[in-house]
Amino acid sequence: GSLDHLFYLNPVPVGSTVHIASIPVYTTKHTVDIATIVWREYREDVKPVTFSISTFVAVEDGLRPREHRVVVEPRNQLEEELYLLASRWRKRLEQLLRVRKEARHDISPPTYSHVITSYYYVAAENTYLEGIASASWMLRLLDEVAGITAMKYVRGLVVTGSIDATVFYAPAYVGETLTVHAYPTYTTRHTIEVTLKVVAEKPGLRPARLVTITRYTMVSIDKSLRPKPIEAPQPPISEEELKAARVRAEERKRALAEAREVAVKLVEALTHFTLHI
Repeated sequence: GSLDHLFYLNPVPVGSTVHIASIPVYTTKHTVDIATIVWREYREDVKPVTFSISTFVAVEDGLRPREHRVVVEPRNQLEEELYLLASRWRKRLEQLLRVRKEARHDISPPTYSHVITSYYYVAAENTYLEGIASASWMLRLLDEVAGITAMKYVRGLVVTGSIDATVFYAPAYVGETLTVHAYPTYTTRHTIEVTLKVVAEKPGLRPARLVTITRYTMVSIDKSLRPKPIEAPQPPISEEELKAARVRAEERKRALAEAREVAVKLVEALTHFTLHI
């Protein structure tokens, strides 16, 4: 499957009550898109925390895609907005798939500077369906690696701002090893983009293959948790790569605005029980 943009919209103070809701918003012949909203209540303040849309593939025995025959039809204005948002994000994801199609078999180490390489073992507790590594476990692992990479580069504290659209090209199985390459690829005044490349293999038994390439945006902060300007220089990349990074940054801004708008409406609806799910 895949994960569209995931945005962290507001922090969660200690003592907050946290709520999570997931809603099917879009379907194709073999897939279903799930919008997940997390919001918190702190005293009398209610705010969205994260918003994302994930794509799940229906499979049969042997993990082959199967037709699920489920159709999502919006029943009110908010559900229509969610449906249209999922449709727009899916089109962007399809563009990403086309761009990365040729790279999906590239398992070579990156040649960028400041690469941090980590190794992990896929244990049984990290898997679910038929011994496949859980995507949530992998994303949490990548969040930690991205955070460490960003902190070492900016020489300061960072928090996660967002996760770009993430496509899983191949599964990782229990008993395999993961090689994670992480490297900074772009900075703005307060943020740093970290690209991560994940390769899975079972030495001598199963050949190495690319699991995913994704990007995390980390926000530089001071000790008071306020955004702090990044003094580190722009990572040494080509002019073409720099232009592509700037396009990604603008795309993130647009997607963030879309996510924030629908998240606020969704939290209000869920809080007042006006969305029937």
